[in-house]
Amino acid sequence: MPLVQTTLALPGESLADLSPQLAGPQAANLLALWTSLWHPRLLVETRQLPGTAAVDTLVDVGREPDQLLLVPAVAQSHLTDPWEPDDPWIPRLQQFGRRSEVISRIAEAVEIDLPTDPAVTADFYALGFAYLQMELLTRSMRYDRMTSLDSLRTAVVEAADARLAGDEATATDRLVAAYDQLMQNRNHYYPIDFHLIDLSLTAPSTLGEAFAQECRTADKLNVLVTAEVLDTLGNQHPDSLQALREAIDEGRVGLCGGTTAGGSLAELLPEQLLAELRGAQDNAKEHLGEPMRVFASHSGPFAPLAPGMLYRLGYHAAVLSNFAGGPMPPGSSCRTTWTALDNQTIEGLAAQPIDAGSDSAMLGLSQVMQQSMNYDLAASLLVVGWPGHRTEWYDDLRQVTKRSPLLGRPITLEDYFEITSSHDYAGTMPADDYPAPAAAKGQPETLPQTPDATDFVAPLAQFAGADGTTFESLANLLGTSDVSNSSDEPAAGALWLNASSVPRVLSGGELPAFGWLWLPRMVAALPRCEDGALHNEVMDVVFDPSTGGISATRLHAKRGNRMSQYLAVAPIGPQGIAAGLQLAVDGWRVVESGDERGTLASTYRVVDRDGKTLAKVEQRTTLARESHTLSIEVDFEPTSDRARHCAVASRIAVPDKDSLLTRGLGGVDLETQRTRPRAEWVGILSARSPVAVLCDRVRSHRWHSDRMLDTTLVEAAGENTRARLSYEVDCRYPAEAFAAWQNPALLASLPAAAPTQTTGWWLRIGAANVTATHLATEQTEVGQVLRVRLLETAGRPVSTLLAAWRPIVEAQLVNFRGEPDQQLAIESGDARVAMAPYEFLEVMLLVSN
Repeated sequence: MPLVQTTLALPGESLADLSPQLAGPQAANLLALWTSLWHPRLLVETRQLPGTAAVDTLVDVGREPDQLLLVPAVAQSHLTDPWEPDDPWIPRLQQFGRRSEVISRIAEAVEIDLPTDPAVTADFYALGFAYLQMELLTRSMRYDRMTSLDSLRTAVVEAADARLAGDEATATDRLVAAYDQLMQNRNHYYPIDFHLIDLSLTAPSTLGEAFAQECRTADKLNVLVTAEVLDTLGNQHPDSLQALREAIDEGRVGLCGGTTAGGSLAELLPEQLLAELRGAQDNAKEHLGEPMRVFASHSGPFAPLAPGMLYRLGYHAAVLSNFAGGPMPPGSSCRTTWTALDNQTIEGLAAQPIDAGSDSAMLGLSQVMQQSMNYDLAASLLVVGWPGHRTEWYDDLRQVTKRSPLLGRPITLEDYFEITSSHDYAGTMPADDYPAPAAAKGQPETLPQTPDATDFVAPLAQFAGADGTTFESLANLLGTSDVSNSSDEPAAGALWLNASSVPRVLSGGELPAFGWLWLPRMVAALPRCEDGALHNEVMDVVFDPSTGGISATRLHAKRGNRMSQYLAVAPIGPQGIAAGLQLAVDGWRVVESGDERGTLASTYRVVDRDGKTLAKVEQRTTLARESHTLSIEVDFEPTSDRARHCAVASRIAVPDKDSLLTRGLGGVDLETQRTRPRAEWVGILSARSPVAVLCDRVRSHRWHSDRMLDTTLVEAAGENTRARLSYEVDCRYPAEAFAAWQNPALLASLPAAAPTQTTGWWLRIGAANVTATHLATEQTEVGQVLRVRLLETAGRPVSTLLAAWRPIVEAQLVNFRGEPDQQLAIESGDARVAMAPYEFLEVMLLVSN
C-alpha cells in the first residue's frame, strides 16, 4: 500500500495550539514523533509535508486510507479514555522519547527502508524542528502565518529528492530556499537576527573524548572553564587541551571563566575572593597563554564586591546567568550593564539559560525567543549544556544554524560584547537580593583565620622599622624594657599592640588601629567571675536565676542595660511530636576566674510536658579582660530520640525598638528587611545599644518583637551538638568586629615598662567604616613602599586620609594586576582617598626614608 500522508495527532487543531510547557517525557515523545515524520524518504514517498489533526476528531472518524498516523503521549493524555486503535499504521509510540526508536518502528509499520545516516537525515530533522518552533512562535506572538505552504512543500520535497539521489548541490540550494520561506514568516514580525550564545559547561569529570571532539568540531562555541578544569586538562588530557587552544586561536571557541572550582563567590571574604579570581587568571595564563576577558561561574558572580574586582583584574564583561538555580539581577533586558553595590559597572549578559540537556527546555525554545523579542534590542538566546549530555534536539538546533539564522546566529562571547550594547539597561541588585552563603556541614574545629596574623604583624613591623617581624620586635622598637619580664617583680603595666585596622576601646583609653597603648598594671576590684556575674575593666554582666541567661549587660562608661540574653527551645519536625517542650534551669557554676578571663556555666534540661528529660544543655559564657565581647558556647547532649525534634536558639533583647538589622556578606554589612536572614554575622544597629552577633559558621537568625533576635544554635540534635557565637557590645561596625573576632592573634598584650610615648600608631585610616584587609611592604632606593587594600564596610561613601608615621611623599591607586591606575593627592604628608559604598581597592604609598 503506497504511503500518501503522514500525520501527527494533536490535542488541538494545529501545532500552534500546542503548549510548549510539557513535562520531559511528553516533550521528548512529541519531538521524536514530529521530527521523525520529516525523514527525507517519507517526504519523497508522500510528496507532502507532515500534517496534523485533532485527536478527538480522529477517534470518531479514524485515519484516512494510506495515512501514517502518530499519536504522541500528550494527545493520549488529552482524551478522557486512552485511545489504543489496533491498526499497524497507527503504531503505539507513546513510550518512546528517542528518534531512532520511532524511526525503526515507522519503518516496520509502512514497510519502507528508512536510512539512518545523519548525512542523509540531519538537515530534514532540523528543518522539522525549526518548522515546529516557528509555528509555536507564531502563536505566542499572536501573528498569522505568512509562509506559503506550497512553496515550502516544493522546496522541501525537492531537497529530499536531491539528497536521496546524492545531488548535494541541489539539496543544499533547496534547503536554503525552504529556510528562506520560514525566514520570511519570522521577518514579518521580527526582522532582526538572534544572537545564539552556545555555552558548554565543564567539570573534571566531563573532559573525556566527548569534550575533545566538541573542541575539534566547534563552530562559534563558548566554553566555561575553571582553574581546576584547566589543571585536569593539562595533567590528564593534553590532547584535549591542545584541541581547545587550537579552537580558541582559530576563533571557533570563545572562553569564559575566572574561578578555581566554580563555587559560590558569596561565601568568600574580600581577600579570599581576590585570591580566587587572581589565581584563576594566573592559571589561564599558564595553560592558555593569556588571561580571560569574560567572567562566568556556575553559581554566577553574585558577591557584593565582584564587579569592582573583575574590572580591576582586566575583565570587560561577565555572564550574570546562574547555572545553579540562584538569582539574577533584575532588569528587562538580557544584555545589561551590571551595577553593583560599590557603583562599579561591568557589561553583562543576564539571559535565562536554556538547558540543552532538557527535552522540555528545547521544546520551549520559542517561548524564550518570544520573551527576547519583546524586551531585548539585542535579542539573545543562551543555550547551556555539558559535553556529551545534550539532547538530539540541541543537535537539530545547531544543524539549523548551519543553514539559516532562523533560530539564532551562533557567536562567541567576546564578539557578542564587542558588537552589542546594553542600550542603557542597567541591572542593579538590591542588597537584600544577594544570596546568603551556604551553611557549612558539621562543626569546624577552629575558626578560620583569614587573613593570617603574620600577614599583618610582619609587614607592620617592617614598615615601622622594627628589627624583626613579631609583636616583640614592635615592643622593643618603642623602647620598653624586656617584655619577657623574667624577673620576679611584676611588670609596671601592659603594652597593648594592635596589628589590625580595627581600633579597640580599653578601660584606659583607645588602642589605635596599627598602633599601641600602654596601660599601668591594675588590680581588679572584683573577681572576673562569681556566682551570677562576670566582670572586667569595661563592663559587668549579671545573670538571671530564672532563665540562666544574662539579665543585664552594663558598660562602666555608659548608663543603662545594653543587652539581655537567654536560651530558648522550640519544636521542629512532625507537628505535635515535640509539643510542650520547656527548658528547665538547673543552676550555674564558676568555671574559671583568672587574670585573663572569667567563665560562668549555666546548666539546663530540655523536658516535655510530662517532665521527661530529652536532653541536657550547658551554656558557658566567657568575658575576657578589656573586652566588649561576650563569648558563648553551648553543648547539647541528647538523652532521648525525641531530642532530634527540638531546636535551641540564643535569644537577645536590646532596649531600642527602632533598631536596624544588617547581615554580613563578603566582608561588608548589608542592610536587610528580611526577618530570617542567614549569615555568619548580623548587626543590630541603634543609637544607644548597637550589638553585633558573630557566629562560628553560617547560622539562621530570626528578627521579631521589634527588639529581639534569635540565633539558631542547635537544630536536629545529633548532627550538630556544639555551637559557638559571640556578642560584641556597643559595636557600630559589625563587619569589622567579625574580622577582628576571626583574628584574635592580631592583638597582643605584653608585660612592659612604660614606653616614652604611651600611645600612637604607625599607620592610620581616618574613617571608621574603612578597614584594611592586606598589608605588604618593600624597600626601594627612593623610600619604603606600603601596599594596603582597603574596604568600605558600611555602605557609605567616604573621603578620608591615610597617614603614616613618616610623611607620605607619593600615593596612587593600583589595580589588582599591580598596575598604576590613579594618582592620589597628598595633603601635609597624608594621602587623600575617596571610596564609594562597599568599594574595595588597593593603594600604594611611598614614604620617605
